[in-house]
Amino acid sequence: MSRTHATKILMVLVIFLSQPAVWAQESAGENTEDASWAVSAEWWNYHSFSQQKPATPIKAGYPVIESQSFALGISHRINRPKALHNVKMTVSLPSSLDSDNGKDRNHLLQRKSQTYFRSGLDYHLIFPFFQWKGLSANHGLTSGLLYENRELHYLSGRMERTEDINLYIGPALQLNYDLLPNWIIEGSFDARFYLPYSNYGKLQTYDVNGESVLSSGYSGFYYQTLFKLGVSWQLPEKGTLRLGAVKNDLIGFASPKPAFYANRVMHFKLDRLFHYYIMYRF
Repeated sequence: MSRTHATKILMVLVIFLSQPAVWAQESAGENTEDASWAVSAEWWNYHSFSQQKPATPIKAGYPVIESQSFALGISHRINRPKALHNVKMTVSLPSSLDSDNGKDRNHLLQRKSQTYFRSGLDYHLIFPFFQWKGLSANHGLTSGLLYENRELHYLSGRMERTEDINLYIGPALQLNYDLLPNWIIEGSFDARFYLPYSNYGKLQTYDVNGESVLSSGYSGFYYQTLFKLGVSWQLPEKGTLRLGAVKNDLIGFASPKPAFYANRVMHFKLDRLFHYYIMYRF
C-alpha cells in the first residue's frame, strides 16, 4: 500500500477506535460494574467462489477456493439500560488454501503453497427495541474494519497476491428468548456496507519466472450479511458460556478507482464463511 493510503487508513482507524470509547464513557459515567470481557475460540470454514456464476444469493460457480482455519477473539462490553456497547477483535491463524472443481478435485492451485489470513475489529451500538414475555429484541448500528491477505500459487506457475483493508457500517438486529432459567437462545443479523471511498486494496500478479506482471491498487464496493444463532448458559458461579454458528456472506467488486458500478473490475469477492464459536464472558 502507498504511504498516502496507509496514512488515510490509520486516521480512519484512530477515529473508529476513539468514538466507541467516548460513547461508552458518556453512557457509563462513573459506574463500571456492568462492564465485562470475553474471550472466544472459533473454527472458520472459508469458501471463495469463482465468477462463473456471480448470482445473488451466492451460488457455487466452480472452481471454488477453500480453507479451514482457527481464530481467537477478545471483546469488551459495556451494558447500560439505554445502550449496549461491544467492541470485538478477532484474528485468524494463517491457513493453507485448496481448490475444488465440483468433484473434490484440485485442478487450480499448488498444494500447501498458498495462504489466507483474516482479521476484524467490530463495534456494536445496540438499543432495546421491545420485550414480550421471554422474547426480547434489540436494534442498533454495527461498524468496523476488515483486513484480508490472500496468496495463490497456480499450477501453471503464476502467482497472485491480494491485500485489502475495509471500513464498513450498517444496521444490526438481535433477538433473545429465555428458554429455561439461565439458558437463552440468541439470534442476530448484521447488514454491512463497504463503500468504495472507505477501503483500499492491492493486487499483485507474477509470471512463472517470478517477474511482476501487474501491481495496482483497487477500491471495492461490497455488501455483507451475517446470520448468527447460538445459545448462552449463565454459569452457577460467575460468567456466561456461549456456543453457536455464524453464516457470513460477502459479495462485491473492486475497481482501480472508487466507483459504485462495475468499471474495469480488477478484483471481486464472492465469499462465504461459516464460523463455529465458543465464548466465555466474565
